[in-house]
Order: sequence, then structure tokens, then C-alpha cells
Amino acid sequence: NAKLDPMNAEELAANDVKKKEDDKKPEQPPQDPKKKKDKDLEALIEELKLRIALLENTTTFYKDAMFSSRYMGNGQAKFDRDRNDGVVQNMFDAQQAITAKDYTRANKLIDDAIEKDEYLAQAWLLKGSLRYLQNDFQGAKQAWERCLKIDPYDKIAYAYLGKVHEKLGIARLD
Repeated sequence: NAKLDPMNAEELAANDVKKKEDDKKPEQPPQDPKKKKDKDLEALIEELKLRIALLENTTTFYKDAMFSSRYMGNGQAKFDRDRNDGVVQNMFDAQQAITAKDYTRANKLIDDAIEKDEYLAQAWLLKGSLRYLQNDFQGAKQAWERCLKIDPYDKIAYAYLGKVHEKLGIARLD
């Protein structure tokens, strides 16, 4: 009998005591799957809100660029228009890349747009949004702060900067 059972009599007795103690412990309630679903749904809704804000911002930017005075006879010189057209195209392509979740390509396009025009608030806004979607909250904070230095009245940047402050444990903005 001892050869068949690897536990000796003392180990068997200790194991029985442990089983009795385990039976006395209160059972942990199973994690509510509804709460997990609610949390996942809230995160998805937050991401969708950000994507919608990005689309609205990019569409507004694209429309403003298309119908600005630079296309009229007294507008900018051709080389300036060409550079601006390149920036607009980069921004538009970056937004499409973000929508397709091709974050590497989107990052390169945004960086190209910023390289061409570092004072473009929409590019910094988009860069911050991309960082936020990648869970790089520190990078998002820096990009949105830069956006607000250029355009202090950008409501989207303020709203999401407040959210990123919460995630980083920094005091929320007014």
C-alpha cells in the first residue's frame, strides 16, 4: 500500500486537514461578466468618440484648405500652395490610416506633415489622438499641449487632454 501511494500517513492527514480548512473558506463570488462587458463597452465608446472627433477635425481641415483664398488669383504662390497641398494630403491619408488601424503609416504621415508645417495645430491634434489610441498617454499629452500652444481655443484638444491627465494621475484641467 505504501508503494502505491506516494504520500505517507502524515502527509495524508495534513492533506485532509487542508481540505477541511478550504471547505470552511467563503467562496469568492465569480467575477460578474456584465461588469466586464460594461467596461469594455465604455472603452469602445470612448475610442469611437475620439475617432469621430478626428474625422470631424480632418474633414473641417480639408474643407478649409480646399476653399481658402489661396486658390483665388491673389492667393499664395504656387510653391506654397504645393507644400500646403502636400500637408493636406498627408493629414487626410493619416486619418485614413488611423481608421484602418495602420498606426505605423499614420505616424509617418503625421510626422511628414509636421515637418512641412510645424505650426499646424491639426497635425499635433491628430498626433496626440494617434498616441492616445496606442495607449501612449505621455506622448498624447505632449502632442495635445503643443496643439494648444498653437491654437489655445481647440476644444477637442482640451477635452482629451483632460482625459489623458486622468489616466496619468495628473490633476484634471478646468
